[in-house]
Amino acid sequence: MPKSSRNLRIRIDGEFRVRPPRRTFLVVGLIAVVVTIVLVTGDNATVQLFL
Repeated sequence: MPKSSRNLRIRIDGEFRVRPPRRTFLVVGLIAVVVTIVLVTGDNATVQLFL
C-alpha cells in the first residue's frame, strides 16, 4: 500500500514537472482573484455572480 502510494506521488510530481504549468498558474491566479474579491466585499452577491 505505502509503496504504490509513493509511486503515484512520484508519477504525479513528474507529470507536473514535465508539463508546462502555465494553465495551472492561470487557474490558481483566477481562484485567488475570486477569493480576494469575496473577502474584500464580503458579499454573497459576488459569490452568486461567479456561481
